[in-house]
Amino acid sequence: MSDWSLLGLAADPVPGSPSELRVLAAGFAARAEVDRAAVGDLRAASALLATGWDSGGGSSVAVALAAPVTAFDRGSLALTSGAEVLVAYAGRMEERQSRCAVLLEAAQRNAATITMLESPWPVAGLTPVFERTRQIRELAGLTAGLGTEAALLQFEATLDATATAELLGESLVALVLLAVRTVTAGGAGPVGSGVPGSATATGHPGSASVAVDPALLAGAPAVPADPAAAARWWSGLSEPVREQLIATYPGLLGSAAGLPADVRDRASRASLAEDLATAEAVAAATGSGLPPPGTDPELVRAQLAAAGWSEQDITSLLGSRAVDEALARAEAAAGGDPVQLLIYDPDAFDGHGRAAISVGDMATADNVAVLVPGMGSDVPGYLDNQLGNALDLKAEADRTAGTTAVVAWVGYRAPGVDVAVSDPALAAAGAALLTQDLAGFAGTRTGDPGRTTVVAHSYGSTTASFAFAGGADADALVLIGSPGAGPADSVGDYPGLGPGSVFVGAASGDPVTTHAQLAGDGFLEGWEGIAGASAVLFPGVVGMVGSMRSRLGNDPAGAGFGATRFHAETGSTNTLDPANHSQYYRPGSESLANIAAVVKGRLHEVTVAPPRPPGTGHWDGRDPEATHVPRPPR
Repeated sequence: MSDWSLLGLAADPVPGSPSELRVLAAGFAARAEVDRAAVGDLRAASALLATGWDSGGGSSVAVALAAPVTAFDRGSLALTSGAEVLVAYAGRMEERQSRCAVLLEAAQRNAATITMLESPWPVAGLTPVFERTRQIRELAGLTAGLGTEAALLQFEATLDATATAELLGESLVALVLLAVRTVTAGGAGPVGSGVPGSATATGHPGSASVAVDPALLAGAPAVPADPAAAARWWSGLSEPVREQLIATYPGLLGSAAGLPADVRDRASRASLAEDLATAEAVAAATGSGLPPPGTDPELVRAQLAAAGWSEQDITSLLGSRAVDEALARAEAAAGGDPVQLLIYDPDAFDGHGRAAISVGDMATADNVAVLVPGMGSDVPGYLDNQLGNALDLKAEADRTAGTTAVVAWVGYRAPGVDVAVSDPALAAAGAALLTQDLAGFAGTRTGDPGRTTVVAHSYGSTTASFAFAGGADADALVLIGSPGAGPADSVGDYPGLGPGSVFVGAASGDPVTTHAQLAGDGFLEGWEGIAGASAVLFPGVVGMVGSMRSRLGNDPAGAGFGATRFHAETGSTNTLDPANHSQYYRPGSESLANIAAVVKGRLHEVTVAPPRPPGTGHWDGRDPEATHVPRPPR
């Protein structure tokens, strides 16, 4: 089993079996050949019957055979296309796996050499201490570069998997739609007479009457991965079938990108209610009972752990409760605006969960803002805080004309407040989920697509930067409190964003935007030299200091990046005060007003701040923004 931690990764960056995918593709191709033969046989039989059976009987049977002929014909084409998609994807997977193996082998060689150099005897002792320190630092830097490349390969592989699933869904969605129509269509040929024992009802406007067959619900429906295809699939179903699907598969439909926002909300709330009821039942069965909502999480953990609950199950329950409480808070504060639970997956990331709550109607709002959180954010511990940010931004946005929906998104595995926060791997992995969810949110829109802005804070800004460097789609990107822009050297590295659509808020006293960049500006060279002199006596010191060097990318507030920096000062230029990192959404602040102006597309109202000049060491107070006096909060 490979140790991917040498590259800063928790697991194999490109998992999967190309050979198994090729076997599956071969099965698709073989089935397509069978279907093609069936088409030929049925057409030949239809022709013979039409001419050899008098009194109109032959013609009637020929008409009845038309539907299965069409089904086999379309199925053959879909399966052939699906086989081609799988073969191409298997080839790309194989190439990435081969490259990752080369990177891991190089990292293993570097680690072995570093171990040798850190040992004073017998070989390392022949090399001067300072030379060994230089070599160790150089090897550590090379390994960090290998890890960044591996993280990018992981990001590419995740995006490729999503795109391939969408292509495969497009290839096979004809089969899914045909199967649904075959079971549910009424008054249309041999499948239109209804199914014995089923209920008949009127479908959506313009459709024939339909028969709701329990067989449709015998297994989970194959909802297309592509949002547009999923929307078409859903619109093709009758209302009774939709209702039965929501009742039977709420978890599946709640997370289905492309389904209407109100459908996802209903389904996700049904899943939430089911999970909370199940937890109550399990607790009752074990005799422990559940601590009431509002109980300190640590007390909940202690009580349920004593009753035999696993750590993951406890964390998942706390996440479900956090979602339930956040919905209640949002509805109390929304003033009648819709509140929609668009993502609910309490079991994701070992129970730390995925969730997204929209305050405002995602389907019809003129403007949509999606908030991306930073380090330490998970559903149990951070959703309430993220919802507070969403409520504050929506209140500010609602001061001017036009409707706004703000999404509190806690949708990826963020690093904790530890050394992992300097690693871009989680940002790269989270970017794929953000890209996927943005496409899914867009698929819930009706009519005019409106304006979408992503507002990303702290490590979340690095995650968002990876997403937009990879082609995520939105109208504007706002990076606040950013430790680095990941793979982007400038706004030109965001292919989906036009000129003047990237904005940055960076308070001069924010320790994250200053010290993270300081670590990459060469200031630590002197410290590394001092540490190197004692490397033999204090093994690991060099690696510790080296790990402080920023791996999260360039400062997006810098002059060379090309973004529009706006005023976001807190009134304090103390770069050791962590409070300066968490005031970008402060109600009434200049920062929040600027973010809202971008969300509403009122770019002329953004108060522009000077960028940080390159190479000036802004960490020591020479950030030109440090002299700006923020306007008093309203």
